[in-house]
Amino acid sequence: IPITRIVDPVMARDITYYALTAIFNHICRTAHWQQLQQKKQWGKTPPFNFAEKVVGIMGLGFLGSHLARALSHLEIN
Repeated sequence: IPITRIVDPVMARDITYYALTAIFNHICRTAHWQQLQQKKQWGKTPPFNFAEKVVGIMGLGFLGSHLARALSHLEIN
């Protein structure tokens, strides 16, 4: 099976956006807050703290380095 490496700036941008969305949903505990909203339970506790989070990236090739740069601008460890 041939394996191909594609380097596409538009694809890197789109995958970075997708990964950032997944990271934010995880850090912000979006599913948890949606469940509480459906139950009509409103809390005053902040749902997230970016300063205490660390994001690991497996590989710093074309896509990984693009994501790392985007995260570094957001000051997430």
